[in-house]
Amino acid sequence: MPNGGELKSSNVVLVLGMHRSGTSAISACLERLGVVMGSTLAKADEWNPKGYFEEREIVSFNDHLFDLAGCRWDSPLPPGRIEPAEWGPQAAQAATLLEKIFGGAPVWGFKDPRMCLLQSFWQPVFDSMLVAPKLLFVLRHPAEVAHSLARRDGISSKRAGWLWFTHLIGGLDYVSAESDCRLVDFSDLMNRPVQVMNDLCRWLDLTCEPSAIAQFSAEFISPQLSHGADAGSAEIPPLVLRAYDYWREVASSAGFSHAALHAPEWLQIREEFEHDIKPGLSMVGEFLDGDRQLAVADARLKTLSDGLAVAERFAVERLEKMTAMDAQLKLTSAALASVEKLAMERLQQVEKLNQQLQQVSEAYTLAERLALERLAALDKHQARS
Repeated sequence: MPNGGELKSSNVVLVLGMHRSGTSAISACLERLGVVMGSTLAKADEWNPKGYFEEREIVSFNDHLFDLAGCRWDSPLPPGRIEPAEWGPQAAQAATLLEKIFGGAPVWGFKDPRMCLLQSFWQPVFDSMLVAPKLLFVLRHPAEVAHSLARRDGISSKRAGWLWFTHLIGGLDYVSAESDCRLVDFSDLMNRPVQVMNDLCRWLDLTCEPSAIAQFSAEFISPQLSHGADAGSAEIPPLVLRAYDYWREVASSAGFSHAALHAPEWLQIREEFEHDIKPGLSMVGEFLDGDRQLAVADARLKTLSDGLAVAERFAVERLEKMTAMDAQLKLTSAALASVEKLAMERLQQVEKLNQQLQQVSEAYTLAERLALERLAALDKHQARS
């Protein structure tokens, strides 16, 4: 765990990808390989039963940035370009936050899908700290992401598809000519976890025992992590599917290629989005601008969640007290049983002594009677003589 020492600027990895894309699973792999992913990781829940492996303070900070920008992670479009001069205090807070969380860690990194929408804020922060994170993109079929988002948040497939797309292009904004990047498809992690982890180990120049990797892969990676693998693609926008197919091919052939960002096929997809899709999403965003319905719902949900957390903590405390009382009761019962056993033994000894005393008393009575008889006989004999 980091100890608050100097922040290392080398061997830093930033995990990028859409929500429900497998970023938690890949982050779990990184942590197993020795990468410090945070000090206060988000707890597991019904949606991620094996954990999120994301630093809660960074998630909270990014949500605060969204609030300041007047948007959310699921807004139709991400916030506009954030000018560093306008966000000076927040940039300083971000640098301090990273130093506090990861100071002293030899290899560190973090994941939060919100990072995909905040490149114009975070990139200057990294530059000011002389940190050039390696970029690990996690790709998952948009139909599977949509299926998972529908289960968790009730988001429609079409909307989920465009959220997937905006997170993809936002994440790619971090890439420069000097960036060291890798692209992992979630299906590859599910089907070939040992190979994926070995590739990451070599990429990050880490040392991990093959047996440990094999054991982690067998225990952590499971079909339960891949909800929606059979989800249909009918409602996913065709342009989104084209984007996935393109980058899936890139991942299969080279892991990542800077040239892929400038290939005619990808540039055509970007142009169609900018020309045909983005104006419509912008109109939806303007229509929803100032609408606090989701914010109010989130606030209510947070209140309920906080109340549930308090109730859960109270229940755990009561359970611990009851467990302690039960243990004490067992000890008391055992002590009483021991005392009862000892009392029975003493009672048996007393009864045995009573029997012996009765025998002695009877013998004494018999001896006394015999003595009296002998004495009477002696008196009678003396009287005759």
